[in-house]
Amino acid sequence: MKEENSIYRATVDLGPFDTGMDCVTTLSDFLANGVPEEAPTAYFRMIPVLQADVLSGAFVPAS
Repeated sequence: MKEENSIYRATVDLGPFDTGMDCVTTLSDFLANGVPEEAPTAYFRMIPVLQADVLSGAFVPAS
């Protein structure tokens, strides 16, 4: 944890609102059109967030 620039000094913003909306849209499509034979692949948009940016206030999560 104390090692400079280690992965443990960072996290990832998964954009919970946008990710949730993507999940709801997909499920809504399944309800309207049935579940497809092959499951669609969805990727979360992940934005790296450094601990220093959180502590300094430079990082502001998307609303």
